[in-house]
Amino acid sequence: MKQERKIPLKDYIAGGAIANAITWIVLGIGSSAVPPDFFIATYLVGSILGGFLVGRKIRQEFVKTGLLTGIFSFVVHVYVFLGVFWLLSIPAPPLEWHAIIFSVLLLGSCLGALLSKLIILEKHEAQSSSE
Repeated sequence: MKQERKIPLKDYIAGGAIANAITWIVLGIGSSAVPPDFFIATYLVGSILGGFLVGRKIRQEFVKTGLLTGIFSFVVHVYVFLGVFWLLSIPAPPLEWHAIIFSVLLLGSCLGALLSKLIILEKHEAQSSSE
């Protein structure tokens, strides 16, 4: 029987922070010259990276891992992004914007976790064929 190990919450939170990090860097450099579609692309790339790294570490239940990483990515996004907007007294973007970001973070994290599964399986097949 396969033994399930307890997955620490900090792994998902770290994946969520990584998923948002690229967008934070772009915002820090200067957001006035960047079109809004580019922010969606940065969220997608970051969430794929976050889902991949968490999936590579956990190595089990990759779809569940991707979904949880995506949810925690959105939680980190809301906590930091809206907190900064509130502190700086800037009007927050509309709710539709956050719905798009939520779907992009979920999709990207799932894709990243499944990508880690493919790489792990390829590595395992290469090791077993060389023996």
